[in-house]
Order: sequence, then structure tokens, then C-alpha cells
Amino acid sequence: MVTGECALLPEPKLVTNVEWGALLFEFSEITKEYKVVRIFTRNNWSLGRNEASICTVGTDKGWRVLNQTIPLPGGEEWRICEVNLNGALHWISENSYLGNRLFSFDIGEEKLHPVPQPLGEFIRTRHNALAVLKGCLCICQLSSCFELDIWWMKEYGALKSWTKETIAISRNLYQPNYPNPVLFWKGQEILLCGGYSNLVSYDTEKKSFTKVSISVDDPPRSGNAILHVPCFLSLKDLIKSRQNVMDA
Repeated sequence: MVTGECALLPEPKLVTNVEWGALLFEFSEITKEYKVVRIFTRNNWSLGRNEASICTVGTDKGWRVLNQTIPLPGGEEWRICEVNLNGALHWISENSYLGNRLFSFDIGEEKLHPVPQPLGEFIRTRHNALAVLKGCLCICQLSSCFELDIWWMKEYGALKSWTKETIAISRNLYQPNYPNPVLFWKGQEILLCGGYSNLVSYDTEKKSFTKVSISVDDPPRSGNAILHVPCFLSLKDLIKSRQNVMDA
């Protein structure tokens, strides 16, 4: 947050034998509240069995268990839980649930919804990413060593609105990692990140790439880039119990 504030969350119940977990954090434009969703699975649980709980920051005194199966996000363990669009968080699940891998969680309604995925297209949990480009939900994944497919959902929620654009890439563009779309900028270009300090811009009209230079002292060996949207909403104005809010 731009305001530099932080809020204390209630202690969640102690969970043992956790195999995989994820946290989702979002602000609801409908309820004007910050909410955190916690999802996890245990080592001795069957495939696809998860537990999810939610906490409204500054309001809930504990975590409320969601009476709905919430699939875990898939992909690399360091990847943040994907993108926000239309007041909902979207992600690709680790395992297929009800025949689907693409889901959204409406943070205001606190409900999970399957999102229609491209018909006949297999969505992997590796070498892919979600993005919002020009207001459209997009799936980006490598179709081969030298091709990157970007699926655009031109009309949100409409199955037949998915359209595909294939970008021919060279191997050095995804070293050390495959390229992820970060944002649509400069009117007609897509900023892609193929690893820390490896940013390139793809011109959708000229079908060409341009290296984007950044200056960082002692860069780490691995990492990724995500779109940062500054938030100027003060926790002190939104949370009734201000005693739990402090300056970071």
C-alpha cells in the first residue's frame, strides 16, 4: 500500500502436515473492505481436497471457513495469486475441478465461479500466466519452444469470445524463465518478463521485440515482474477498529 500502513490479522488455527497453501488479498469495491483468503491442503488428504477460510481485515475476530471447495492456484510456488478483474481474483488451479482449471473468486460475494476456458484448449499449470491486457482476461502459455500463445477473452464470461494470438519468440527471450505478460502499454505493445532484469516489449502491429533496459544493482538470480497498482485508500478510514492499524 502507498499509505505505508499495516493491520494485524487474527491468529489462524494451527494446521499441521500442510503440503501446499496460498493466500489471496484483495479490496472489495462493493463492501469497501480488505479481505484475505487462506487456502491449504494436507499431506494425507486426497487429491483436490482443500480447506479455505476468509478474514475481513479489521472486522472479523477470527477466520471464517468457506463452505465451498476452493481449488489451489497452480504453477510456481512463488507466483502471486494471479489477477484481479471485475472485482474478482482469477487463477489457474493446480488440479482440474469440475472439469475446469480457470476460476474466479468474487471477493465481495465470497463465492467461487468457474470461468469458461478456451474450447478444446488444454491449460497447463506450468509455463503459463494470467494477465489483464486492454481490459481483457488473457491466458499466456508456451505452445512450443519458439511460440507463445496469448488467448484473449474479448467478452468476459463468453466462451466463444476467446481468440488466440501466436507470437514467435527466440530462446533467449525466456532465459532464465518463460516470458509472462505484465501489461499493455504504449498503445500497441505488450511488456513481457522472461526473468529478473529480462524485460522485452512486443509490438503487436510490427510483430517485433525491443529490449527494455532497467538498472538494478546486484540483481538476484531469479524473479519475476508483476503489475503494481498503487492503492491510496487508508486502512484507518476503512477499518472501524483503528487500534489494529499501525504505520509500517
